[in-house]
Amino acid sequence: MANIFQTAAIKSKTPRMSHRFSLQFDGLQNIMALAARRADTYTYNAITGNRYTQLLQAINDETGRSISESLELSLLSVSLPSNEMETVEISRFHDTVKHISKFSSIPDMEVSFYDYISGSASAIMSVWHGMVGDRRTGTISYKKEYILPLARLIEYGPTAPGEGTTPQKLAEHAIVNLYPKSVNLGEHSYESAEVRKVMVTFAIDNVFPLYYNGVDYAMPTAGTGPTTNPLYNSSLTGIGGQTI
Repeated sequence: MANIFQTAAIKSKTPRMSHRFSLQFDGLQNIMALAARRADTYTYNAITGNRYTQLLQAINDETGRSISESLELSLLSVSLPSNEMETVEISRFHDTVKHISKFSSIPDMEVSFYDYISGSASAIMSVWHGMVGDRRTGTISYKKEYILPLARLIEYGPTAPGEGTTPQKLAEHAIVNLYPKSVNLGEHSYESAEVRKVMVTFAIDNVFPLYYNGVDYAMPTAGTGPTTNPLYNSSLTGIGGQTI
């Protein structure tokens, strides 16, 4: 097949873009509610509860959005970890063959946020990280108290979401049992004029795709579109015999 046919087919395809995404932290308000209840106790847990109380004004969003929505609005980048398998080697005579032995441990997930004064990602993550373990008291919590059972990485199509609209979802990945291992506020410098970013490393137990969608649409037939657009008036035949 000549290059001209390949080029004509590629011109009509829409790529998946890495900047059309959101990360939704389903049920994070339950972890924050537990932190709030700890503030009413008289045990070592009260220290973590006091952290929540002290940061509450920064955690709350002035527009009334939930904690999960505040984090979603603050998103900058997400590095989705790979799901790998381990192999064993078996030797026979002069050759070696590989066999799958088990799933590898899931690598950590790196997420960056912009930090706002209200609905602050750094305040939210400070409380959540304190629920995992608190260096002031030396306390490590039970896992059921700090893991988020599910977060969802959603990829959107070119019809970008706006207020009151339902965007098309191209793909969705489930991220299972996550919690913040570290929260990094980056460098503070008098020479900088940048927005502060919060870099968070999440430990997770599993990640897998839930679905991948395509786009079904009818290609216009030759000669029916604007005469100035060669894609509508070409007699070339593309992939699958489709008139381009």
